Amino acid sequence: MSLKKSFVIFAIALLIVIMPLKIQAAEENFRIVKSNDDYIIYIEGLEDKEFAFAFNNNVEINSSELEYINNWSDSNGVNVACLDNGFGLDLTQKVYLWVKDMSDNEILSKAELNLENSVELAKLSELNTLTKRIDVDVTQKDNIESIIDGVTITKELGKIIIKDTESSSFNYDIYKLSNSKNAANLVDLLEKSEKISDKGMIEKIDTLKETEEAFNTLIANANWKNVSDGEIKQPEDTVNGDRYLVLLQETDENQNVKTDLQILECNYKEKHTVTAEKIPMRSVSILPVTGEEIGLYIFLASVIVLIVIVVIRILFLNRKNKNENK
Repeated sequence: MSLKKSFVIFAIALLIVIMPLKIQAAEENFRIVKSNDDYIIYIEGLEDKEFAFAFNNNVEINSSELEYINNWSDSNGVNVACLDNGFGLDLTQKVYLWVKDMSDNEILSKAELNLENSVELAKLSELNTLTKRIDVDVTQKDNIESIIDGVTITKELGKIIIKDTESSSFNYDIYKLSNSKNAANLVDLLEKSEKISDKGMIEKIDTLKETEEAFNTLIANANWKNVSDGEIKQPEDTVNGDRYLVLLQETDENQNVKTDLQILECNYKEKHTVTAEKIPMRSVSILPVTGEEIGLYIFLASVIVLIVIVVIRILFLNRKNKNENK
């Protein structure tokens, strides 16, 4: 095979590989949200820019034959394209999107809209209610005291208090984030979603879809336990920096089930108070004097008297001898 023919085959193979990638990249430039019978299209990079858009069922139509209209805006002021019944298209067939900027520069051309993969606006709104579905109080603390080496340590542990337990039953499951990848991933997604601005709708939609999948995975594998006395307490063996995700499920008197979650930060405070050590008083008891002890005292006194007499006698004799020698 000649070098020229090999190069041609390689170029064709490369073109086959590259072409699907271009189509896929075009599809990933936008997200579709369904609201009732309308489809809202968020286009990457155009959230705050004006543009014109057009739809058609015919992919072969010349762009000059299309009827472009200016962008719409959603409730957050994000610019969008919107597909509704007013376009007179058959939505059971393939629908294509064309987009150009206000200088007539083409941005998207013949981009196929997969309406079946659109995200329900109601579902996105529901996901935004996580941590708010069941009325709880997470501000209360339990104080646990211990004394180590004369120092009193007070540890403040968090807990969840369910506010209304009269007409419903509650179950829960708790996950330490450092021990559960699924729980840690869900918390990361929730925190990421809160930081995304209203203009970053494509990232917001993708994050909420991932959040739904992670949430449903935890629910499917939950080991439900009954809530006792309307409280879920942070484990006492926690250390500073531990974080827990708590799944909470409410079943009302009509057997309607509501599932929510809460995050316990588990940062405790230690109050060091030196405890003064109490030194016990020592008392000396005076024992009664017995007969044996009296005899011992008399003997000792006699010995002392004899020693004194001997010493005096020796001193007396020494003085007498000195006088005779004079």
